[in-house]
Amino acid sequence: VGAQVTYQGVRYECLQAHYSLPGWEPVNVPALWRPL
Repeated sequence: VGAQVTYQGVRYECLQAHYSLPGWEPVNVPALWRPL
């Protein structure tokens, strides 16, 4: 939680602890990520 990633040129912050799974990119799972 609180980790930051860049995906497709946009920076995101993690909102919930989770496992990384295929298809769970920030644009696909907005409950887990918020754009900064």
